Amino acid sequence: MKKLYERRAQIIDALDKINSDCEERAEKGESAALTDTEAAEYDKLSKELDGLNALIARKEQTRAQKIENGQAEKGEGTNENDTDEGDGDEQTRAQEKEDEEAFRAYLVSQVNERAAGESKLSQGANGAILPKTIANRIIDKLENICDVYQRATKYHFKGTVSFPVIDDSADDVVVGYQDEFAELTSHVNGFTTVDLKGYLFGALSLISISLINNTDIDVVGIVITRMALGLKRFLEQQCLSGTNDKMSGILSTKNVKTASSATAITADDLISLQGMIIDALQSGCVWYMHPETREAIRKLKDSDGDYLLSRDLSGAFPNLLLGKPIIVSDKMPKIGAGNKAIFYGDPSGLFVNIVEDMSVTVLREKYHTMHAIGVDLWAEMDSKIVEPQKLSVLQMKAS
Repeated sequence: MKKLYERRAQIIDALDKINSDCEERAEKGESAALTDTEAAEYDKLSKELDGLNALIARKEQTRAQKIENGQAEKGEGTNENDTDEGDGDEQTRAQEKEDEEAFRAYLVSQVNERAAGESKLSQGANGAILPKTIANRIIDKLENICDVYQRATKYHFKGTVSFPVIDDSADDVVVGYQDEFAELTSHVNGFTTVDLKGYLFGALSLISISLINNTDIDVVGIVITRMALGLKRFLEQQCLSGTNDKMSGILSTKNVKTASSATAITADDLISLQGMIIDALQSGCVWYMHPETREAIRKLKDSDGDYLLSRDLSGAFPNLLLGKPIIVSDKMPKIGAGNKAIFYGDPSGLFVNIVEDMSVTVLREKYHTMHAIGVDLWAEMDSKIVEPQKLSVLQMKAS
């Protein structure tokens, strides 16, 4: 996956370089059009980028499904090798390994004063505070299994941060023919601001002591996976639909296309929805929908009874719709009157501010009478749409 992300970054840089060259020529008074060589290269890179986005989406979705079903293997989900192999930072990897061993020893040790006193973990009022490296592994896993959070634009500002957003709904720059000596009417873009604050949320997971005492089980991997899955369910809901007066999601965009029906989606609806995003912003676009919605789209047929999206039923069904990756989530609304059933766009238009870094604590004594150990997690975040031009939704017709 690391190589896929690196290649995607290289392609985006190459596409940006081509655009920059055209811009430089325009500034010199030369033609800004793509040369034949540039046009061919741009098309080639764009196709490769679409393919990479689709491949990454499929791999992340498959990995998330494996984790949900408990099928993840070492190096895939319950990953003990999440650190980059090529970074050359042996000291960092050694520290991470030491922190992991200290965490594992703390979990499996007997609950007594001597064990707690000898622990290398920082002691809190009711347990041990996990090293930052363990918390980072939870975040890394969250990034791998929560697509919308991974694609969002993230910042780390303390307190409230404001982002300016151009508002041209009321007044915009107007260009037109003019007579000499006649006054021009001034027009100016308005600006609104989007404030990202901080909303505290927490999660608690109880882990059986009997499970921990089973030496054949990767205890650290279990803790990391369970906390990441809990975070994934919460943040996926927030980044998609949000909560009133709290975090906002991409479905709150005002770029709404109304479907032609309250109970069915047509191919024309999908084409119109994709067309709401201008071509210059299409490179990072994906589809989000409920699994049942994807199934309904797969069953779309033309007047001859042939499937619109895949005429060859002998092979695997493509995970692309109109050339863009499909991401399914059970947090997306289903098809129904008035529901926002499909999102199309680039989720980087959603900004997430991580006010307080994640902190994780192991609580042993509190749940000892339940023969369990508690792991709690706290974080403070906010999310708002800052680049609305990247986002669009298909809302089913009201009944």
